[in-house]
Amino acid sequence: MYHAFALVQAGSDLTLAAVDAKLKARFPDWSVATAAKQITITSGDWEYYLAAQSGPEVLQESENIAGRLAGLDADSPLRVCDRRLEVWSDNPDPFMKHFDDHFQILEVLRTFRGVILVDPKEPALL
Repeated sequence: MYHAFALVQAGSDLTLAAVDAKLKARFPDWSVATAAKQITITSGDWEYYLAAQSGPEVLQESENIAGRLAGLDADSPLRVCDRRLEVWSDNPDPFMKHFDDHFQILEVLRTFRGVILVDPKEPALL
């Protein structure tokens, strides 16, 4: 239902441990668990995921996304991101009960230096 990429620039201070800590502080009543390269957030019957991804395929997809965004310069930092957090929830949310939760999670990611949030489906900057 909800989906975004947090593209991570070289030199960013974003780490899974730091994201985990900030999410636990923002959502003290929720379960926030980190295992391997993924954070799982649970609130009642709603689950949200953040998965760390890196490598040449991420770099290629960043370049593809940048190519589809109007108005980006050829030297946009988005084009050279080879790390990202893919963030999503597959849980149906027909009454948009968790819409604000999704954007609060994105706001947590915005607190890190060198993070560019994009909607991979549109694509658009968030």
